[in-house]
Amino acid sequence: MTSYSHDLTVKGWSSEALGAKDPLWVAVEVKVCNQKGGVIEVSQNPWSLGFPDDSRVESMFLVGSGLPKPEYPTEGVKVKPGDCIRGKIPFVLEKGQRPDRIIYQTYNTPEPIEWAVPKA
Repeated sequence: MTSYSHDLTVKGWSSEALGAKDPLWVAVEVKVCNQKGGVIEVSQNPWSLGFPDDSRVESMFLVGSGLPKPEYPTEGVKVKPGDCIRGKIPFVLEKGQRPDRIIYQTYNTPEPIEWAVPKA
């Protein structure tokens, strides 16, 4: 995880389509490098935001017009050894929410990997 952005301006996405009454856009910028071994596959799926009340918000797998660039892949993209991929994963929260951690968890990881979100 390289950065966290809060209260982004995003155009072209209705609150009804997002399932939020008063949507707040945030993004996590991620860079994954495959330093050795075989080809790995990356996507937005393992990433989520954690909150002080122990709830989580999953990625909505959004890409397209109006979203922060560069976009992190929504579906599995293969990364060969020695290569990296970087992009932003958008999340939709309700205004007033602020996560306290960013979580990476796959079926293969023995436990979640977490990064603290800086205080506002």
